[in-house]
Amino acid sequence: MVRLIALWLTLCGFVCPGFAEERPGLPAKEAAEGWLMLFDGTTTFGWTIQGKAAVKDGCLVLGGDQETLATTNASFGRVAVAFDAHAQGGNGVRLVLGSREEMLPAASSKGLTRCAFVLDMAMQAAPIQFRVPAGTSLTLKDLRCLPLGLKPVFTGKDLAGWKELSGSRARFEAGDGELHLRAGPGDLQSAEQWADFVLQLDVKTRGPQMNAGVLIRGQPDQAGSGYEVQIRNQWQGDDRTRVVDYGTGGIHNRVPARLIAANDGEWSTMTVMAHGRTIVVWINGYPVCEFTDTRVQGKTASQGAKLDRGPIAIHGDDRNLDVSFRNIKLAELPRPKP
Repeated sequence: MVRLIALWLTLCGFVCPGFAEERPGLPAKEAAEGWLMLFDGTTTFGWTIQGKAAVKDGCLVLGGDQETLATTNASFGRVAVAFDAHAQGGNGVRLVLGSREEMLPAASSKGLTRCAFVLDMAMQAAPIQFRVPAGTSLTLKDLRCLPLGLKPVFTGKDLAGWKELSGSRARFEAGDGELHLRAGPGDLQSAEQWADFVLQLDVKTRGPQMNAGVLIRGQPDQAGSGYEVQIRNQWQGDDRTRVVDYGTGGIHNRVPARLIAANDGEWSTMTVMAHGRTIVVWINGYPVCEFTDTRVQGKTASQGAKLDRGPIAIHGDDRNLDVSFRNIKLAELPRPKP
């Protein structure tokens, strides 16, 4: 039925909002817990590979006849990492986070072995790496991570620690663990400021074609400032990769989401990692967007690469908004050295 509606809308020249159908990403419970897919099962998106890599039957295969280094483009401070692994041809495969290394188990005749580690970089956030020596092939499946140490930045009871910016037409209300954004436009901005961090929150759009966002590294008391992580569950026809207006998880005016991994009327978990010039976004655990700002550093994100501290904000664009947020939490990442 959903596909028939989507087809009718397409034939009539309309685009399809986020109808409640099966979405990409992790199951709702795992997504809500904060787990993130480091490998989407079909591509090497989110990785920089030095050496050999291939995707086969839903697995990421690294190495072979030459040494291979696979590095995430996202960086982490304290993180749990879990995956299924099988090494062939030798040992010495290492999982690395900065100066921390873990040796992977020796190859098992039973095939894939479930592995789990907790890695902690207290001094400086770093990417996750797999180092595969020459002559060894490493097969990985269900590769995911869980950022640790996030703390609430929204009480769920009131707007303490936040302020509605002057000129806002939106209505922001807090209670029962949720923050409600109605009407618009307008911004609710945090009093505290951050530069490098992992931010997680749950969001529900309570109608079709809602247009909102989360602003990061903004300017205090300046509406609409910062990088905007878009909230818009809308795509063309029945193809979630044909996103409208950058799509949920896209960086507005910079890089669109790869696909829409959220549905209207359902709680979805958004994760934003900002570290130095790189911003990575997951929706329901699925990696949807990656942006590295190569511009000359500027005072604001509209003028250049905004690297220093700034507030975050819940941002509404349209008058017909009805969007809810909950479980807004954040872990600051150790800053990269100059």
